[in-house]
Amino acid sequence: MDVFGWNRPRLSAGHRLRRGAGIQEVGVPMREPAWTGGFFGRVGLIVPAVLAPVGETALLRAVSPENAALGPQATAPPPLDVFHDLRWVSVFHNSWLTFGVELAAVVVLRCLWMAWVVQRSWPSEAGATPAMAGAARRAVLFYALAMVLFVPWVVLLFGMAFSHLSFLFFAALPPAIAIAAILHRGAIARTSGGRIGWRPTWRSVAWILGSFVWLTLAGGVAGSGSLSLALLAAAIAGLLNARALYGVVQDVALGRSHRALTALTPVLVASVFALTVGGSAIGFALASHPQRASGLGPLPSETPGQHPVLVATGLHSHYDPSAPLRLPNGYVGWRFSYRGLGSGNRPLPYWPRDTEQSLAVSAGFMAQQVRTLAHAYREPVTIVAESEGAMVARTFLLHQYRPSSHTVDRLITLDMLPGESNVYFPARGSQGWGVASGWGLRGLANLLGGISRLRLSVDSGLGRDVTDCRASLTELAGAPPPTGVRQVAFESLADMVDPAASPPGVPVYLVSAPHGGLMGRLQVQDLIDGILGGDPSLRGSTRQSLLANLVTAGARPWETPTLPVTLDPAGVCVSS
Repeated sequence: MDVFGWNRPRLSAGHRLRRGAGIQEVGVPMREPAWTGGFFGRVGLIVPAVLAPVGETALLRAVSPENAALGPQATAPPPLDVFHDLRWVSVFHNSWLTFGVELAAVVVLRCLWMAWVVQRSWPSEAGATPAMAGAARRAVLFYALAMVLFVPWVVLLFGMAFSHLSFLFFAALPPAIAIAAILHRGAIARTSGGRIGWRPTWRSVAWILGSFVWLTLAGGVAGSGSLSLALLAAAIAGLLNARALYGVVQDVALGRSHRALTALTPVLVASVFALTVGGSAIGFALASHPQRASGLGPLPSETPGQHPVLVATGLHSHYDPSAPLRLPNGYVGWRFSYRGLGSGNRPLPYWPRDTEQSLAVSAGFMAQQVRTLAHAYREPVTIVAESEGAMVARTFLLHQYRPSSHTVDRLITLDMLPGESNVYFPARGSQGWGVASGWGLRGLANLLGGISRLRLSVDSGLGRDVTDCRASLTELAGAPPPTGVRQVAFESLADMVDPAASPPGVPVYLVSAPHGGLMGRLQVQDLIDGILGGDPSLRGSTRQSLLANLVTAGARPWETPTLPVTLDPAGVCVSS
């Protein structure tokens, strides 16, 4: 098989395109290009395709190493190229004007690059090479449409960078790659003079899916390997990008429509959106919590000899007070209330909206409940906290807890989130970094509220905490626990796409599961029972496993860039 285009038969200069190719005559003189010696003879294509990823990777490793994984995508095949650009724009714009200028610049530069690619990849047997100016102008329609289609998935990824909820990553990336697999011929078809109906072929789909694989691998190395390996990976990715571009140009120019997939592009794109929105609606409907609760919970026990466990659940949970849960070995489980305690120190019921208050407020309620339980049981309290509950527990222990009180002996976290946002967006009515993306998140929250009972606000106390207080929350997950408090962590494998730092020396149990719900898994419950009972065989691990590291490295190339904390507005945080 002639993979790289060597020994391809030459036809006469007067050869016309095959019927069905969908390419119009451009009206320039027929000529025999100087770069027709197979793929490796296309120096004008290969050199910039390699230098751009190497240059971007080198620059990022020097000034922003956490974002270097995106470098190899600088010359990715379309529309992965615009997917790369939109993620940068979503983070690094500080006004609506800047946002508009950056989007316009992306369209112009990508159209010029695609016109260059087509010129440097055009097969001699396909006839006249498309003129540069006309080719670039025709590509505008594709890139404008691609931007619109990728906006929802870029917003979801921005939301993941804001909240660190891994399910947003898995909700965004598959549809984005599916759209890329459907639309990828469009840029080259338009640039070459074709119509807007870009039906993919199996050959071209193989190139675009292959590019996803090598960009993932190269990005993982560029972000976590040594500098020399990072630059080598970027160079190899650039070479493969050029080969994919060359392959799709050949596919379009030579009119391989007999291999075209039969489904129409608009139908496929509509199906991707329908499945995503419909699946999300069903999922959120099943996960929605009732908006009612009864009266106060029971009084804390006055009987000594039992050991209290305070159980804190995560975002959008609810609590209808009930009797404490009897656990093995004399432990008694009490639910943490995001509304605090009522008369007689009895826990108040709370609703999902109560979980959106600031971390400082929730931590104050936790401090109150810990003191009450420790006094009632005459025993220190063990805290078991999941997701946002883990953030609340760490905020309480690091900023409000006094080690000399000895009222907490152990903290068990499940799906601990990093705390601070990787991105920033201003409050309503303000301009600042990520202003357009912030409104995109608000629109996403409204959409979720329209298709489910999930009512979330990115402008809530919790939402503003993780954006406005980024600098003060950077140590929330990774700082050592207070003296006298032992900590154990459980992490789901899905959360390794954007993991929280673990405090030094803290045992970590990695569970093959999605984010949330670890507390309800029998495997995890058995491990927690063993930890509470002092089982010496349960040791966990104090470092990430190879699998976890691979998941983290493989996901980073497809996330949004991280905004340096130094770019945050000074003095914004009002949280204690």
